[in-house]
Amino acid sequence: LDEIDIIEIGVIKELRRRGVAYKLVSHLQKHCIKNGIQKIFLCVAENNTAAISLYEKTGFNKIGIRRNYYFRNGFSSDSYEYSWKVKS
Repeated sequence: LDEIDIIEIGVIKELRRRGVAYKLVSHLQKHCIKNGIQKIFLCVAENNTAAISLYEKTGFNKIGIRRNYYFRNGFSSDSYEYSWKVKS
């Protein structure tokens, strides 16, 4: 395989804002480079600003939008699609 999808990533509340998620994503990127995986894909809710900031900080690029993808508590929200590619 030369690409993977992140389905879900999370950090328990007590450890948030300490760089744990950044380390997880960075470790995954290094694993991909080491193992010949060229791309990572993921989706994130448009209102999840912390996750969006994390992904953009770690080099992900927004590649699309899925309209009304999430539905929670009676409200729908869009999903942003992101990708990361190994630099050649």
